[in-house]
Parts: sequence; structure tokens; C-alpha cells
Amino acid sequence: MAALFRREVTIANPDWTRQQHFATLDEIDFQVEVLPLLAHDIVVPTINLVNPAIDIERLKDNRNNWTFKFKQSNEPSTWNLKLGDISLAKGTVDVHDEVTKAEMNVVIDTLGQPVPIGDVMKQQEAASAKSSAEMVGKSGANKLNKQADAAAASEASAASAASAAAAAQASSPNPASVSANTSITAKDAPKTPIPPYAFGWTVKGTYNGGKVSGDGKLGGVLAVQDATRPFSVQADVRLGDTHIAFVGTVTDPAHLAALDLRLWIQAVSMAQLYPFTGVTLPETLPFATEGRLTGQFRADGNVFHYENFTGRVGGSDINGSLVYASKKPRPLLKGELVSHLLQFKDLAPIIGADSNASKAKRGETEKQPSSKALPTEEFKTDRWKAIDADVKFTGERIIKDPDLPITNLYTHVIMNDGVLSFEPLKFGVAGGSIANNIHLDGSGVPLKGRFSTEARHLKLRQLFPTVKTMQSALGEINGDAALSATGNSPAALAATSNGEVKLLVTQGTVSRLYMEAAGLNVANVVYEKLFGKRDVNINCAAADFVVTDGVLDSRVFALDIDDAVINVDGNINLKNEQMDLGSVHI
Repeated sequence: MAALFRREVTIANPDWTRQQHFATLDEIDFQVEVLPLLAHDIVVPTINLVNPAIDIERLKDNRNNWTFKFKQSNEPSTWNLKLGDISLAKGTVDVHDEVTKAEMNVVIDTLGQPVPIGDVMKQQEAASAKSSAEMVGKSGANKLNKQADAAAASEASAASAASAAAAAQASSPNPASVSANTSITAKDAPKTPIPPYAFGWTVKGTYNGGKVSGDGKLGGVLAVQDATRPFSVQADVRLGDTHIAFVGTVTDPAHLAALDLRLWIQAVSMAQLYPFTGVTLPETLPFATEGRLTGQFRADGNVFHYENFTGRVGGSDINGSLVYASKKPRPLLKGELVSHLLQFKDLAPIIGADSNASKAKRGETEKQPSSKALPTEEFKTDRWKAIDADVKFTGERIIKDPDLPITNLYTHVIMNDGVLSFEPLKFGVAGGSIANNIHLDGSGVPLKGRFSTEARHLKLRQLFPTVKTMQSALGEINGDAALSATGNSPAALAATSNGEVKLLVTQGTVSRLYMEAAGLNVANVVYEKLFGKRDVNINCAAADFVVTDGVLDSRVFALDIDDAVINVDGNINLKNEQMDLGSVHI
């Protein structure tokens, strides 16, 4: 037995809000089971909301109209509320948030007929592929699709193997394996029945000063008591130059217990995601990525996994898995990334070394002065204290020049309370290796940096593989540098650096043209000053510079060539990027 109730509902707003009502409903329909009332149980199987309108507001001082404070009784209630499903017919949500500078309007309406989640997934895949092509180019989008297919095949193979192993064992399968095999977000995996979409929604407005527009779909019935029933969600939203889309499910949406989404992101730079995610990421060239996002909302901190994602950054690929945990005092981002082919130029925006056109595209207003070679763009150290990080990155092959590949780049990025470290940053080149330890303390102003570098056994013949005269060279390059500096940009750090730089070269042949081909512009200027344009056989060369306030003074700078020993004196000034070198022939 049940009693049916219908009535119009309004909920007032505080007196500081712009709108009179927090919520209005043309009608609320619900049934109450009569017999459970005898046991002080209020059982409401279903609630139907007709044309709900909700006003969400927050001021700069964090006062909001969605936190309700009720007068608490000293005695525990003898009544229990058991709420079943919630459904609605149309609705609107208006958002005014001074903290995030959001002004948005969301309209919800029925779709007319249910839409299966599989159909929506296919539509979103096609739409996101088109968006990726707009962001990273058609070629980059095609490569991204191939990466995603390869990752999906690997995931499906691993899941199949896990299922076979589980079946071969005992009678009860591993719940984790079952979940992996039945998720709608795992490509080519078996699908469990998931409720279709019943509602569509659109959003328009602004967020943090940028234009917001998009649409999506929702499931028809929100299950409150059944925490295991999935609720279908889908979104395709543009926030300025950033495009975010997802398809998947939310489990126990009334309490946001968990989510499982297929996620696509495209943006002009990874750093553009900071206003929406709070995650500090580096400046990059335009990128596109897709992967599986799962999350658990817990009292001791929310945890999100972006698993087996694939992406393109400029002309480079990036793959891996990341975990975000909302810990105290700061959230933590942890994971491992791999790039199979990384173009050297795609790393330039990280230190502000990309072109002014590239800077403008990713929203930077400051331009690199034509008179400066070292990047003057400042690091965004104000964001470094927003999150801690522990991320390992491997670049299997890095291309600056096809004839001079850099291999096996590895770095361990650690960020802790505004201090960013690369310990180590190492890679192989020309048969040798270069290892760096970089420590940037951005917790104060100006930034304080410490740098150490070791270059070992760089083979001259491999540095210049296309030059015939170098193939008989037996020499190597070895070197060390240890510097400290202060400043909020690479140029400022170089101009204030202190320490020493040492270099040793054995048995080689060099020319101005070789240095031009290798992009060694500074070395090329020194070479012309000493030798003009002729080729020179070097038996041995040694350099020892002391660095004081951005000026390299030569303690030792000597070259043993076929017909002389040359001592060089003078300095290299990193402040004005000029050099004053003279030579003494012996």
C-alpha cells in the first residue's frame, strides 16, 4: 500500500543572493509506503521532479547557497528515510560563482527515446578524432588513433590472459578482472548491461574569463539506494581553447562513490588545464590525449586513475598512467610516462624556448626579445605549491637531427611544496651519456636553482656521422659543470649563475661548417674567432671556466693542434650574451 503526493515546491535563497529562490519545481510526485510507517521507516520508492529550476551561487568569501544548516536536535531521530529512484522531466541550472568566475546556464530536456551507451561511444569517438585533427593535425590524429588501438589491443590481450588464468584456477573469479573485462570504457571488452541515456543537456556561459559551451547526455533514473547500479553520463565541452569529452558511468551518483569514463582532452598547452583541474602541468605545444579515467570518492581523500592513456604533443607521442590523490597538505600526482619518439623541438615550450607565434597560440602575452638567445619567459612558480608530484618519464628516441638521435632519456620529476627537481635527467648521445641533476626552489621569490652536469665519452665520429673526415677521429668529449643561480627564467638564471665548467676534448677534427650543422652556435662563434674558416685537427683541448655572477672567466682554455698550442683568455658574459676572447699562440 502506498500514498501518492503531488505539489509545487519552492526553496528560498539567502538574502545576499541575486535570485529569490534556490530551487523551484512545478510539481514533485512521490509515493510513500504506508505499512513501513508503523516501524518509523519512511520508504519513498520513486520521486519525479517536474521542471526543476536550480540557482547556484557563491561569493568571493566562499559563502554559498547550497550548504544548508538545520537546527539539530539533542535527541536522535526515531525515523529512518529510505529513498529509491529519482527521475525528472526537463530542468534548468543557473551558476554564478565568483571564486571560479563562472557564469553558466545548463538546460536539461528529454531525448524523446532512449539512446544506448554504445551508440554514444561511437559518436564521441568520431567527434573527438575530428577535434584531435584540428588540434594536432590530421597526421597527428591518425597516429593518436593507432596508438590508442595498439594500447587497447594490449589491454584486451592482458585482460583475456587474466580471464583465462582466473578460469583455470578456482571457481570464483577475481572481481578486479571482471571489472576490467566488463567496463564500457575498455575498448573491445565485453559490455555489461548499462542503462541507456534518457536526457540531453546543454551548457553556455563563461568560466575563469573563457567562453564555455557544450552538451551531453544523462541516464534516465538516478538510483539512490542501489549503490551498484551504474548511472550513464556523457559530456562534450569546450572551455576556451580546451576541449574535454567523456563517456561512461558514475556509480552511486548520490554520493559520488566512483566513476569510470573514457576521456578525451585536446588543448593548446597542457598548462591550460590548470584552471579546471588544479594540476600543475608544463607548457607544451598543442596536444591531444585519450584514455580511461576511473575514480573513487572517499572520506580520507579522492583518488583518480588516468590509465593506459595515449597522446600526441606536437609531433611526439606520449603514453602512460597517472594517479591523482587528494592528500593533505597538498594533492599528489604520481605515475610513469613513456614517449617512443620525441621531437626535440616539442620540448622547447617547457622552458619558454618556442617561437613567439607558438607562445601567442598558448596564451602567452610576453614575447621573446630578438636580442636575447636564452628564453626570458618566466616559470609559473605560483602554481608549484598547489600540488606535489612524483613522475618518471622515459623518452626512447629523441630527434633533433635525424643523423644525431638522442636515446634513452630518463628523468624522475619530483615536486614537493614548491620545489621542483629532476633527479636525474639523463640521456645517451653519440655513444656516450649526459647526466644532470636540476633543483629549482620556487617556494620563494626569486627562484633558486642548483645544476650539475656530467658529459661522458661522447664520440666525435658519432657526433658528426655524415662527415667523412670525422670517421677516422678517435676522440671523445668529457665535461662537468656545477652551477647555482637565482631568477625566474632561464635567461635570469644564466645571468646570475656561479660555479665552474670544465671540458676535455681528445683527438678530433673540427670546422665551422660542422658546428653549424650540429647547431652549436656559440661554439661556432668561438671557432671563427680563433681559426677563421679552415679545418683544424685537435690533438687535445681543455677548458676550465670559473663562473661568477653570470660571467665565465677562463682559468684554462688551451688547444693542442698540429702546428701549435693555443692558449685562450677572456670571458663569456651570459648577462648580455656576449664574449670577449683572445688567443695566445705558443
